[in-house]
Amino acid sequence: MGIGFGLFLWGTEQGEGTLRTGLLLAGIALHVIGLLWGTLIYMQVIDEQERDANLWATYGGLVVYMVLFVARFLGDVADVSLPLSDVGIFLATMIVTLAVFTWKRFF
Repeated sequence: MGIGFGLFLWGTEQGEGTLRTGLLLAGIALHVIGLLWGTLIYMQVIDEQERDANLWATYGGLVVYMVLFVARFLGDVADVSLPLSDVGIFLATMIVTLAVFTWKRFF
């Protein structure tokens, strides 16, 4: 994954042309392959408790994301200024995901 990320960054520094396109595509492909390979290895070595904790954490994080995103969208449609930014929604999602995972995995 590191090599793919490095190729991607190097590609963003290049001017327009075939080299840039090739570097970007190679970087993205290597990154995706690394993520998939790492996920397969991780799923083979975890136990049921950790898998269930991951599922619950993912569910909790997605629910928080959807509620906050829809609330922000509806606020924008109704011209109501809500204190929700993209970063705030992302941070709330990550905090809830981490909290649920920690609770289900260790308690």
